[in-house]
Amino acid sequence: TTIQSSSMDLAPPTEKVTLRLMRPDETVSLARLIYRVYGYTYPHEDIYYPEKFASLIESGLVTSCVAVNELDEIVGHLGVFLETPEDHVGESALAAVDPRYRGRGLFPKMKKMMMDEVASKGILGLYSRAVTVHVASQKSNVKMGAKETGFVLAHSPPTAIFKKMKTETANIRRTVALFYVPVVPDREQTVFLPRSHGKIINKLYKHAELQRIFKKANPENVKLTPHSHIHSHILPEMASAFLRVNEFGVDFIDELRLQVQDLSQRKIELIVLDLPLNDPGTAILCPEIEKLNFFFCGIMPEYLDGDSIRLQYLNSVAFDPEGVDVYSEFAQEIFDYVVGEWSKHYQTNDY
Repeated sequence: TTIQSSSMDLAPPTEKVTLRLMRPDETVSLARLIYRVYGYTYPHEDIYYPEKFASLIESGLVTSCVAVNELDEIVGHLGVFLETPEDHVGESALAAVDPRYRGRGLFPKMKKMMMDEVASKGILGLYSRAVTVHVASQKSNVKMGAKETGFVLAHSPPTAIFKKMKTETANIRRTVALFYVPVVPDREQTVFLPRSHGKIINKLYKHAELQRIFKKANPENVKLTPHSHIHSHILPEMASAFLRVNEFGVDFIDELRLQVQDLSQRKIELIVLDLPLNDPGTAILCPEIEKLNFFFCGIMPEYLDGDSIRLQYLNSVAFDPEGVDVYSEFAQEIFDYVVGEWSKHYQTNDY
């Protein structure tokens, strides 16, 4: 929920606002802005802990653009987050404009500046997770030329701070829409699509205007190493785990089954799994993975060393499709497909 401001509170139009990169010593000023715009409801809780956020900037995992007024106070912000220093795509997040400075087109200006900045650092594209409790952030993504690539159902728990507000919906995990926008010209690549999702992935690529060559996976050509390499990023405060497959091994399904059991025991509610589409192993193993109750939820261009297909797993989580607000007709089609996949695995379970 944004904290609204009446037009009487707008800053004088003559006041100059400057855009520049953010410094690590400005995180307290940023936390004030985020509070002014979102209260305590923003899902990246690091933002409310300035020293944590400063260390992310210093490590290079966060690059931030700020809009500052004549008093050098932060009145606008947009950040790009990397999960690992080797990533080819960053997440565009923490977009905020002080209510007193709305209507000046600051968000598109910051987005343009960030796209140029990250392109110069070798980043290929930006993805973002837009909330679905309303359509405002989905709409601004579409306006900026970003394309929907999927939905992660029951993605974010309400923030710990938000939970204290004791509202009806306080304990419901929120669904997000995934968006992608290239920051440099797209490069053509070969991908192997799992047969059952070929049609929808083809549609997603077309919609995102990405050039891909589709090849059929031949099980005889799939070379499995003795051991699998699965990179995991666990966020206990969000009861979530993000897994990326770097290499399929002979033990992959057993290894994944063990990870799921371990994470479930640790009360992790959501597991997101990214599989490389340039590896024929993904197309061959996808049906086996789905037998473990993972289901298709989208694609992530350039997220691994090339594109990934994204699957998700829910551990005793209630999900209601009715509570999701979808902006575009195309997004509705994708959302319905993902919900259909979810219902094959979870609808029969009585939570």
